[in-house]
Amino acid sequence: MLEYSEIQDMIRNYNPSVQEAVSAYNRTLEQYADGWAEMKFGKNSVATDKKNAKDSGDAQQYSYYAAEEAIYQSAAKSYQKMYDSMQSASSTSSQRKIERQMTVATQSLVISYETMRLERDTLEKERELYQKQYELAVVREQAGMGTQADVLKALNQVQSAEASIASTDESMAGLYDSICLSVGRDTNGGMVIAEIPAADTKRADGINLEEDTRKAIGNNDTLMSDRHSLQATSTSSSNYKLRTMEEGEQKLASKMKSLYDSVQQKKKALETAATGYEKAGREKQNADTKYSIGMLSQDEYLREQMNYIQRTAEYRSADLAFTQAMDAYDWAVLGIADIEA
Repeated sequence: MLEYSEIQDMIRNYNPSVQEAVSAYNRTLEQYADGWAEMKFGKNSVATDKKNAKDSGDAQQYSYYAAEEAIYQSAAKSYQKMYDSMQSASSTSSQRKIERQMTVATQSLVISYETMRLERDTLEKERELYQKQYELAVVREQAGMGTQADVLKALNQVQSAEASIASTDESMAGLYDSICLSVGRDTNGGMVIAEIPAADTKRADGINLEEDTRKAIGNNDTLMSDRHSLQATSTSSSNYKLRTMEEGEQKLASKMKSLYDSVQQKKKALETAATGYEKAGREKQNADTKYSIGMLSQDEYLREQMNYIQRTAEYRSADLAFTQAMDAYDWAVLGIADIEA
């Protein structure tokens, strides 16, 4: 089962692109380690030959082995530096970048999948209600209390819901395959995608936009690349680099403000949807009671059920939208944000 909170771990351990980057890194690291060991072995061997030449008084051989020893020692140090450099944070940053970008993309796919699953559940419930309305329309038409037009209208609603369900199933299948490939799993239907937990709106309460923007500027991949790649060999190039960095930071600050506003808007929308959902729940309970004792017609009862289904869908959709907005903000703080978008 794929839990939303485990997506990054799954990407890290099973995603083909991430695994290839890790394998390439490990192969290079192994090559440097082997080269380092080989040069150290050569240095030790030559040192022995040098000692023997010295003991035998062969000055020419001694000088030759001394020069060889220096070459091996220099090469060994070079391999050691490369090996140590490979283990530094900067050398593994590309792996982290790929992992994080794949995680962001997969989270978006899972939210889309969950949204469609919610839509399908809603459509299925609506189809059931439309089917009941259709059956009621048939009974009424047979009893002379309804028309053929009423029956056809109800039938069209059933068929429309069924067509929408089929279309949603097809879209969900495509998303499912993409998600499976992202986390390195077969697309044979064996992996279950767990329901995304309800959002915690308290995540938005602890946001410090000013502080988070500073962190985002320090972590952003594009800005870090500009800091290291742009040359400042003259006054003009130095001014260009400074201007480029300032523009990039301003764009990211604007992006962070936009993401922050989106979080607050989605939080407010979720709170509004939650109120509507709770109200609809109370109304449904009241309708259940009235219908059970004959105080509500079947038509009226079906309308109350439909209202509850729709309010539930709106609440869950708002919940997912807030989760996605909050994730986008958090990832931006960690450096994953397109400053040009």
